[in-house]
Amino acid sequence: MKILIVQWETLDINAQLNLIYQSIIALIMIVMMVYFFAQSVKLREVTSQKHFYMGLGGFVLFNLITQVIWTFDKWLSQATTLPEPTDGSFIVDFTLPFVGKGAINPYLFMLFLWGFVAICWPVEKYVTNSKRFPVTTINLIGAIGMSVYMFVVPWFFPGITDTSEAWEPLQYVMYGVLGIGAIGLILALVLIIGFYLVLGAKTSGSVRKKSLLIAFGFMLVFIGLVLTQLPKDNPWMGLISPTMMIVGFVFLGTGYRIQV
Repeated sequence: MKILIVQWETLDINAQLNLIYQSIIALIMIVMMVYFFAQSVKLREVTSQKHFYMGLGGFVLFNLITQVIWTFDKWLSQATTLPEPTDGSFIVDFTLPFVGKGAINPYLFMLFLWGFVAICWPVEKYVTNSKRFPVTTINLIGAIGMSVYMFVVPWFFPGITDTSEAWEPLQYVMYGVLGIGAIGLILALVLIIGFYLVLGAKTSGSVRKKSLLIAFGFMLVFIGLVLTQLPKDNPWMGLISPTMMIVGFVFLGTGYRIQV
């Protein structure tokens, strides 16, 4: 606790506000996760609604873990009493052949992919009536591949560096996993946002309202998540991310509650 107090007092106002905003985003996610899981229990008699809210809750849960890890690591990075880590992370103490070489990056990417698995499955099952679940499958392959990679590499290649013989082959493996994950993320965005936008444009009444609320809700949440990672020269710019996420989650909650 002493380290955290010293750290806070040594931060400039921009860094302090940035950490406050990151913490607000985490709190928003906690509230929305509880709400979505509570709705899945409340509407458990309606299988589709239960699965939709469970998927939303899972999506928020994985992103909440990502947000907490990111915020805590950013917090520790400001502590003057801690030595600078060689891998760029204060939480994970080994290096992986990954973009940026940071050991924390594959953890965040893995959690992000698992979040998309959770939300894509009910959309493909109940909205697009898919029998093969291609988008969910691609994201699942990427998530499993990333999970296996980040747990297996440190076990079999402890202390690996960019001068090690195994570095380049493992980096090519990572490029493959990244490619699958990137395709999955793009398809997930097209599936969720694109499908609901098209549906909203082609329909009317409650169906249009429901579709557009869900589409713009996801859009705002995704943009809000991206903006959490951007540097902010103006401290008040940090309010954009939590504000967009609050509005996005309200849109999602309202949209999924509309009966058609």
